[in-house]
Amino acid sequence: MLNMLVGMRRNLMDFDTLPKGYYGNSTMDAKVVLKVSELDEMPLYEIVKLIKETKNISFTTDYVTNSINSVETNQEEDFSMELEASGAVTVLTEWKHLGFHENIDFGGYEVVNLVPAPCKMLATVDACIFSSPNKLDDHDPSMDGGVRIFTSLPVDAMPKFKDEIEALRFLYSKL
Repeated sequence: MLNMLVGMRRNLMDFDTLPKGYYGNSTMDAKVVLKVSELDEMPLYEIVKLIKETKNISFTTDYVTNSINSVETNQEEDFSMELEASGAVTVLTEWKHLGFHENIDFGGYEVVNLVPAPCKMLATVDACIFSSPNKLDDHDPSMDGGVRIFTSLPVDAMPKFKDEIEALRFLYSKL
């Protein structure tokens, strides 16, 4: 299961606007469930397509309303979020549009670099965080429109992940 935390601030059309600078309760869970064999055999671009489709569904008013109702209905159940890092559940979260670089006041200082420290963040170490390039990358034209990826894959999985990212870079260069 890929469990994504989707920022929905810009998509809350049928709800009251959240105050500027408020980040609490502005994310929604969205899940892609695949068999391990499907995940292992499927090309990365097909998984990316499934993720995009799932994110689009999670922005709908019905999805948001049903999720809120589900949380309210089940809030008294004894549910533990403590999971072992097994690879069975991976949390994907995108920080590119959260406004951290633009909207946080550090006493007059500009945010130059934002790096997550995921120590058991999101109740698991199996996390993948997509973030904007940092200000230090502004001079590098190859980073224009790019993304930084922070991931916690097992060491044995990293070469395959690197190959998949290089394949995506190759496909992108052909567009």
